[in-house]
Amino acid sequence: DFTVGDTFLSVLPLHHTFEATAGFLAPISAGCTITYVTSLKSRDIIANIRETKVTIMLGVPLLFEKMLTGIMRTINKRPLFTKVMFKSTFGFVRTWKTLFKKNIGKAVFRGLREKAGLNHIRYFISGAAALPPEIGEGFVALGITVLQGYGLTESSPVLTVSPTIKPKIASVGVALKGVEIKINEPDKNGIGEIIAKGDMIMKGYYKNPEATAKVLKDGWLYTGDLGWIDDEGFVYIAGRSKNLIVTGGGKNVYPEEVEYILNKSPFILESLVFGVSISDMKFEEIQAIVVPDYEYLNLYADNNKIELNPKKIHNLIDTEIKKQCKLLSDYKKIKKFRISEEELPKTSTRKIKRYLFKQNGEV
Repeated sequence: DFTVGDTFLSVLPLHHTFEATAGFLAPISAGCTITYVTSLKSRDIIANIRETKVTIMLGVPLLFEKMLTGIMRTINKRPLFTKVMFKSTFGFVRTWKTLFKKNIGKAVFRGLREKAGLNHIRYFISGAAALPPEIGEGFVALGITVLQGYGLTESSPVLTVSPTIKPKIASVGVALKGVEIKINEPDKNGIGEIIAKGDMIMKGYYKNPEATAKVLKDGWLYTGDLGWIDDEGFVYIAGRSKNLIVTGGGKNVYPEEVEYILNKSPFILESLVFGVSISDMKFEEIQAIVVPDYEYLNLYADNNKIELNPKKIHNLIDTEIKKQCKLLSDYKKIKKFRISEEELPKTSTRKIKRYLFKQNGEV
């Protein structure tokens, strides 16, 4: 659903298949305009959106998360009356949507979107990883339609995309025309490995038949992603199979789920959850590396007139982890953690490079 009148904002690197296909070839084929960002800072991205009246933006979850966080922090710096009015209205819009299945945010927050330079946006489209539902819901409440897509470089790359009418925020959408998707060996909850078939699937890895044989079987691409499909054909992502943690009780823990809960804390910028093998046992203990949000910590310290030091920061993060873990089942809770003062290394699409971390959490 895009035409000559649309302007795409290009944020991701062009060598990434998602951006090359969906952010370059697709808009060019329809005669759309493409704006290239001057930097990856949220304020510069929003400035570029405003300047060229961008209508469609493709990005990754972390980018949208930082944009929404930036908007909310700007609101929090406003006078008390403004903050209270915004939070009340924001809550009302979300409640209305839950009760009546109608989004009134487009009308209610028209003025805010104009001030933020987002009034021309038709769609935010997220890919490369599952978008945290609250981020999508936040933008939807502000009157911006958020869509998700899913795929791999090996699938050229898009397999699914949210329909523009009644998308499901927690889902990565439905299969595109010509794509077959099913769940291989689902468990009792219907979760299993996502496999796909169709003309868009690669022929194989270049001069690597062994690697090809591991992922291509009878024409099906074994993605390595775990997920499920609902009764309406919407696909959901649970996590990567190689990241799966098996506890002593035989329970499966998806680290992405635990990270999502931890990252909801304003004290935590990002986290990495992993399993550590205990002795010679065949189970793992759940541990984490946590990067504190030092900007928020400094603001918290100023407001509460306390002096920060490494021990104080550790205790604050420990308290937050325990608080957030109350939202999880006991077998999913963090047993140990360590703090990283620097952001975790990421790929060009802002995914944490998990492969750089050993089981003890050291790079």
